[in-house]
Formats: sequence, C-alpha cells, structure tokens
Amino acid sequence: MLSQIAGNDFILAVVDKIGFTSGDASVTGGLTSDRGGPTSVDYNRWTNYPNIAAHEFFHILGLDDLYNATQKTSLMYYMGGKNRLQVSNTERTLMNDYLIHEIENMYKGSYANPGLDTRNKLQKFLNNSKYGFKFNKAKFR
Repeated sequence: MLSQIAGNDFILAVVDKIGFTSGDASVTGGLTSDRGGPTSVDYNRWTNYPNIAAHEFFHILGLDDLYNATQKTSLMYYMGGKNRLQVSNTERTLMNDYLIHEIENMYKGSYANPGLDTRNKLQKFLNNSKYGFKFNKAKFR
C-alpha cells in the first residue's frame, strides 16, 4: 500500500510487463528511475533471470550498466543472464559509499527523509507512459 511507503524506502515494484525497449532495441526486464529509486522488474523476466532484481537494486545504489563483452558474468552487465553474479571491487566501493552515507544520516537523528518523496516518485515512475508498464492499477493504491 502506498500509505506504508516512507520517504527513504527502497522500492522494487514487480509489474506484469515493461513495454520499454533500450537504445539497442533489446527488451527491458527491469527499470530504475534514478539513484535512490524506485525500481521495477517484469515478473516473467524475473522468474527467468532471478538476479535481475539485484541488478536493478544496485542501480538504486548508483551502479551503472556494463557493456564490455568481457564482463558478461558481472551482475551489472546490461543483458540478462542467469550467471551474472560477479561484483567488482570498484562496484563494491560505490555501493559501500552510498550505504555509509545513509548510515551516517541514520546516526544524526530521525532517519525519515520525506524530501526523497519515494511514494510520489513511484507513482510518477509507474504511470509514465514512455515505460509502458502494465500492472493492476486497481490494486495500486
């Protein structure tokens, strides 16, 4: 339920279909709006490629897709695959930098960050027609 989403929550929306195609015309199995999220995965692609949710989550943490064919086993390689499990030290450093920044914010007091406006970002993201999301809108409240 949207009312349960706080400003600083990470959101993974599982949708029935993503109609967006990337620049090379490949079908997209997941999309992330920007660093901090929200992110989404196509349910059918997720069942075929279980690591796609982790791939999209790491986009939230600031990691970009990798396009070099020598990196096909990397979690962040842009094309789907079941064997994409490797995370480089550079990628670990980027993720840790993001997480450490957020942990520092937690220790400063109340961690709620309504300025991130995750609920509104999620609504705008999923309702953006250019992505072609298909999901049960009656249950999206």
